[in-house]
Amino acid sequence: MEKYKEQSTDTVIILGEQTVHAEISSIITSERTYFLNLYGEQGSGKTELLQQLQNEFSFKRFITVKEEDDLIQEEDMGKIFVMDDVDHLFSREQFKEMMLKLFSHHSHAKVIFTSKNKFFLETLPGIHHYTYEVGNRVFSLQEFRQYVGSPKIVQLIQGIELPEFIIKNTYLFASYCRNFNYVVEVLKRIGEKGQGRKLSPKEFITLLTSSSLFSKLQQDLVIDTKHVDNSDYLFMVRTKDKVEKLRDLLLKYYPEDSLMLEVMKNQFNSSFIDDTFNLPISYEDKVLNVCLTYDPVDLIVKLLGPRDIITELKEREVGEATFTYSIVDKAKLILKDIGMNILDEPKGIEHFFERFQENNQLVIKDKLNKEYMIGLGISTFQDLEHIFYEMISFYGTYLFGSLSQFLEEYNRQQPANRIYEKRITFGQYIGLFTFINKLRNQEEYQLKFVQLNVDTLIPKDIIRKIEEISSFRNFFSHFQKVQNFDIPYTTYVNRIQKLYRHTIQLVELFINHNVFPEIIKIKEVIFDEFGRRLFVATDWKKSEIRFSLSGITNTIDIYSHYYILRKKQRIAINPILIPRYLDGNQDRFRGEEYDASSQTQFQQGTTLLSKIELPNASRVLDVGCGNGRTTIELWKKNQTATIDAFDLSKSMIETALKNQEEQEISRDSIHFYPMNAMDLEATSAYDVVFSNATLHWVVESKEMYAKLFRALKPNGFLAVHQGGAGCYVGLHDIVKRAIDLLDLEMYYQNWTYPIYYPSKNDFEHLLKVTGFTNVQVESVETDGSEYLDLEENFANAGMLPYLHRLPTQLQDKLKKTYLELCKKEEANKYTHRLYAFGVKGDL
Repeated sequence: MEKYKEQSTDTVIILGEQTVHAEISSIITSERTYFLNLYGEQGSGKTELLQQLQNEFSFKRFITVKEEDDLIQEEDMGKIFVMDDVDHLFSREQFKEMMLKLFSHHSHAKVIFTSKNKFFLETLPGIHHYTYEVGNRVFSLQEFRQYVGSPKIVQLIQGIELPEFIIKNTYLFASYCRNFNYVVEVLKRIGEKGQGRKLSPKEFITLLTSSSLFSKLQQDLVIDTKHVDNSDYLFMVRTKDKVEKLRDLLLKYYPEDSLMLEVMKNQFNSSFIDDTFNLPISYEDKVLNVCLTYDPVDLIVKLLGPRDIITELKEREVGEATFTYSIVDKAKLILKDIGMNILDEPKGIEHFFERFQENNQLVIKDKLNKEYMIGLGISTFQDLEHIFYEMISFYGTYLFGSLSQFLEEYNRQQPANRIYEKRITFGQYIGLFTFINKLRNQEEYQLKFVQLNVDTLIPKDIIRKIEEISSFRNFFSHFQKVQNFDIPYTTYVNRIQKLYRHTIQLVELFINHNVFPEIIKIKEVIFDEFGRRLFVATDWKKSEIRFSLSGITNTIDIYSHYYILRKKQRIAINPILIPRYLDGNQDRFRGEEYDASSQTQFQQGTTLLSKIELPNASRVLDVGCGNGRTTIELWKKNQTATIDAFDLSKSMIETALKNQEEQEISRDSIHFYPMNAMDLEATSAYDVVFSNATLHWVVESKEMYAKLFRALKPNGFLAVHQGGAGCYVGLHDIVKRAIDLLDLEMYYQNWTYPIYYPSKNDFEHLLKVTGFTNVQVESVETDGSEYLDLEENFANAGMLPYLHRLPTQLQDKLKKTYLELCKKEEANKYTHRLYAFGVKGDL
């Protein structure tokens, strides 16, 4: 067995974490001050990595901190403050206050801390803030062989010689295991069982599946020994999804179906429960049905109760749980630890009505200072814009299929008054509401209006009231000076009182005319006595709403928000139900804008296509398919292939589906769907993984290519085109000059453009350490003259990260200035593209 090669005489780098170790070492060596978060699951290796860094840089440089006083009292700022498991010691707010105090006392402090999740989500002015996730280990079979041959592991396995099948299958297991303590424990068991004899494959599988260790493994992994095609491997592994983890949690506290059935019937009172538990399926599948049917927060609160919830949080070592006394909030922390995203409660129009009334009473009763009244005015306009946006989103999606398509039609019919989705002003909502009403006279929309049973969607008295309120907008700003004279206090009082009077009247009109769509949360699926599927939802007051749908039931997600326009309806059939997407603040491409200016990317994709051939009947994955044009050309190379193609942007997928329909290509041949690339969990599923001009946007490059490697079948191949080191450096320089001209540097302090542009050698190294064989990387450097619309294409793609740093009203200004600079002078369009290929060889 080949022995492990140590990195130095003092320490051995954690397997698969060489890159993270090197980057952190560089920060410690070169940075004068920093704030560094190592986060990862229990057993991921973050504490071990911290200890190795302390060994490498001498313990004398490190100070272990457990209390706030340890930070402030230390005078020697050459030391590095180390805090392990901060989420067990402090709440997020406590930690934030502590760090602000530390850096205000010591401007050049150095802090390294670990946590289970990314713990500090804000920025500290002037301080470099680094985050590194530990546990996404990427290592080859050869590196794993060296690892099990290291002195530490040889001692652990008591010096036995590991047969090749055990090394390979333990490597397969280790590559999926984020808690590396499990890997060490497996190796220890192998050493114990293998004393004086050789383990057989059957004994090895029994060791995994019959030992007490297996219950630990089952928390995160599914190990399948029945459906294995490759004779070299004895099992298949995949990570569990969050619903399976919720099921396992309930099974932990309800190991017997009779007890679960009795408690469920007591807590939920639904015929679905009896029907489910009478199905001829396993108990585990019955509980899985329950998890897919009921609100997960309700399940944990009602089935576990306070004692078991608190016990579970302690076992999971969720430190934040000590900072809340609400059982519902504690249940949400468990779900968050499982990996579920829990949405905030929906807000109805009455919520805003009550808020405005409370603030109005505050103004009437109390003598408020000017600054406070200005703050009330600004927040009032923000709340009104929130209400307007919800209405536009609902009606725009109802009439046109999406808000983007609605605004596109508005801009087509009103070219002199263009509106951009991400920066709709207060006054522009008036124009949008007026435009919606005019659609009533257009034949193609009349049926939609009939279904709503209205002649005018937004009554004129509402629009007039909004116009009156709009006249107050300029007064409520952060600077209140007129000709160097302070505005009298009584003026503030009169204006804020008038604003609230008109705002309350406006909201009363919304309620009376029933034009504001209710935002509901789907919480339960039930079946009536005829077996019809019913959805149970709640509004912001927790009032129950029931409805049925004759179609599209597969698109309804439990615990998601939807719009529903109703008038005190508690029961409805086929209501107007519109999804309310809450996807977070991620940089996304607008599908149809990109489709109109993506010539550069399509040209580069064509180059990649010319370098590959698809095997017959192959299954292909296209990562970041965009508008689908390159995907379609890929399929045309061999029409026996089937392609799964995803993109982060929903509007991109909408455009791709249109392009697919125009070319009359079956959805059985190409399946377009929205997904984040980092959510890819496929294992040995594809013959080919293809990606054009996408993966440079994924800065977690090591983890991303590991996911692509796992998704490939043995002997499957990878074909990728992405940007290389220095690509578009001249265009970036022009953007930076535009930022300077517009005096916008303040928005980019301590910010790095989020891109992965490697050199050819670095890219080759990444693919090889990931496990790919026959790696070929072609580096193509040009002056960019072959791309006729490069500057404009860059404005609609490469500039997105710059634009999203700005307030919406400044985004178009930066883009316009950039394009003007490109026209005034000849831009340096240096282009560096990498075309990479690799094979998931027979390990």
